[in-house]
Amino acid sequence: MPYSNNREIQSPGFQYEFFYHTSKMNAAKKIWSGFPLHWHPEYEIIVPISGSMDINIDGEIYKVKEGVAVFINSKSLHSMASVMTGDDKFWAIVFSENFLFPSVTDPVYEKYIIPLHKTYMKDYTKAFPVILGDTESWQKEIIDSLNNMRKTYLAFNKDDSGAGFELKVRSVLLSLFFEFIRHDAFITVCTAQSNKTEVVREVLQIIQNNFTENIKINQLAREMNSSPEYFCRYFKSLVGTSPKGYLLDYRLNEAKKQLQINESSITNIAYNCGFSDINYFSRLFKKKYDMTPKKYRTLFLKEIIN
Repeated sequence: MPYSNNREIQSPGFQYEFFYHTSKMNAAKKIWSGFPLHWHPEYEIIVPISGSMDINIDGEIYKVKEGVAVFINSKSLHSMASVMTGDDKFWAIVFSENFLFPSVTDPVYEKYIIPLHKTYMKDYTKAFPVILGDTESWQKEIIDSLNNMRKTYLAFNKDDSGAGFELKVRSVLLSLFFEFIRHDAFITVCTAQSNKTEVVREVLQIIQNNFTENIKINQLAREMNSSPEYFCRYFKSLVGTSPKGYLLDYRLNEAKKQLQINESSITNIAYNCGFSDINYFSRLFKKKYDMTPKKYRTLFLKEIIN
């Protein structure tokens, strides 16, 4: 039976959402925190607050820290990892194109955005820049505007009077697009490489939607009309690990999140994340996070209490 490939990342009416991350494992210096390789049709901006992190975007690693912002283009494959030293923090906003341009017949959208989706010079398309730093004044102003937007968001959350905040968010993000266009800050993307990542995007979505099931590599290869050998080589060349390695890593990451919020037994959590053998799960978890699932849960709860 074919695996489900229904996208469940964001609903068609999705507008925008803020996210916040902070390390809580001061005692576990070797634990890596972040999110696994994934993609979505929305844009995303990640702004480090403190600490440092590695962000993988379409196979290229960017080492970022406070003072920069990372712009992730629509449908880009991306992941993040940071060593949890107790001060690794970042915030992010994910937003749809529809939020800024509700109508595809909008003259502004037709003039400035549609051309970005078209191939030019035969083999390349345009994309927004990835890293915004503080070396240029206009980029620093963008980062300041983004951080001020987040401060406004936090203030609204405190007093529950967020009326009109959507206008603030939209104005800041439109200003960002304006600066990109004004300074011609676009990058070029090879369409051949983009077509390759399309295959990987489909596979990742299948794995993420069905990670609790007994996913077979042969069946994934058939979904992509490929032999298992070629499929595995192709996947690893773009993702950096084998399909099986990615599946196990995704399951472990989901289990780690469940250990933080779920009061179920560790055995049940392992089973619900696709592991049928608790001992195998524990060995893999300890190898990746340098501690047992039980110790991880204990340390995490201790940090929450303190």
